[in-house]
Amino acid sequence: MSLAGLAVDDDDLAAAETHLRRALEQTGDESLSHVIRTRLIRILISRNELDQANALSKRQEQGAFAAVYDELSGDISSRQGNTEAARAAYQQAINKLRADGRDVSTLELKLNNIGQP
Repeated sequence: MSLAGLAVDDDDLAAAETHLRRALEQTGDESLSHVIRTRLIRILISRNELDQANALSKRQEQGAFAAVYDELSGDISSRQGNTEAARAAYQQAINKLRADGRDVSTLELKLNNIGQP
């Protein structure tokens, strides 16, 4: 994961993706795998590899990371121009975070930035 961070700092997203995929294959820790997977999804979104990002985000049990995956789904949908799906995903993430008493300000900004239906 450190190598992926350094690659991102060097604006080498392809290398970051490679390092994260390798880390994902090697980890046996469920929570760590979610952290790695969400970082990888963000890299894929940045590289505009939206179909891969979407497939990766739906591939596993999300557990405590469900709101993060909902947010990423919203980011993917927004990039694809599907504002209705983005709005729904962001709202799901907001609802889950609020239920846990967590901050939703960033998600509210994302939701507001995609406009009204």
